Amino acid sequence: MAIERVELPSNAAKYYDLTFPFEVPEIKSDVQLLKVAEKLFEDDLKRTSEGGKYFTNPSIGAVRVWVEKFAEAVKVKNNTYNVKQAEVENIEGIRTDTDKLLSDVFDTVLSKISSETQQEKVKIFKACGFNTEDRKVDESTEEILPKPNKKGNPGQLKFDL
Repeated sequence: MAIERVELPSNAAKYYDLTFPFEVPEIKSDVQLLKVAEKLFEDDLKRTSEGGKYFTNPSIGAVRVWVEKFAEAVKVKNNTYNVKQAEVENIEGIRTDTDKLLSDVFDTVLSKISSETQQEKVKIFKACGFNTEDRKVDESTEEILPKPNKKGNPGQLKFDL
């Protein structure tokens, strides 16, 4: 635009490996845009170091600030995406470890209170943080069983902190 406004001579485009008149390149990604912007800043530094006139509307400094803000926004977006991706990748391992830990705790508590009455077992489980409200008791074995949900499937073991 500076060349079209005659603020810079048409040969200034050669510093940017462009020939005047030129078309704006089609940029398809943030990475590609940042690479093009960095090259333009380097080329402009070379042009001004050889006596070329600074851009004034907008100033190259203002453009550089906006490009840096864009680069920071891209970095935040990519970091957020990568963090979320890592969480998703590890969730199965965490779930497996948690299930095993809860099962071990449940089995340990159950073995320690095996001689207690059913009502006493429920009190102890509640004291340990287990939610026994969704459970029913098999009277023949005095086991606490998961209560079936609306679909007839047993409920999931719950643990409240």
